[in-house]
Amino acid sequence: MIKIISDFQYLVEPCDYVTDMAEGNKIADILFKVLETHKGLGLAANQIGLNKAVCVANAVEKKFFVNPQILSGHGSIKVEEGCLSFPNQQVKTERRKQIVVRADNLTKDTVFGSEDDWDLMLEAICIQHEVDHLNGITMFDRGKISG
Repeated sequence: MIKIISDFQYLVEPCDYVTDMAEGNKIADILFKVLETHKGLGLAANQIGLNKAVCVANAVEKKFFVNPQILSGHGSIKVEEGCLSFPNQQVKTERRKQIVVRADNLTKDTVFGSEDDWDLMLEAICIQHEVDHLNGITMFDRGKISG
């Protein structure tokens, strides 16, 4: 079983760009399997020890992103975020309700989220969280510890 990384020093290092889409697809498959085992909403490659810019989200439906960038965002919502790397910890963050994402595996820049549909907002929040991981940013950088 693949272990989730909780080493803060490792997680704050930005991930390397993926130059081979076949490698990106393979990493996404691994991430989805680990995500299913751990019952999470999203996972970034560095959370399982792979220093590659690939992440997955499964808040609404399975989606993966190779070399993702968040180009813009709209609206904001305050949420309690958790993370598979830091179990039993919650952080109050403010995230965008809608985001525009560019990734090498997407055919065009794509909007995720909604102004009023919680499930779609949750998907956008999840993607923001995972893209942050790829850039060496944890939820602790975005908010305050709850409780």
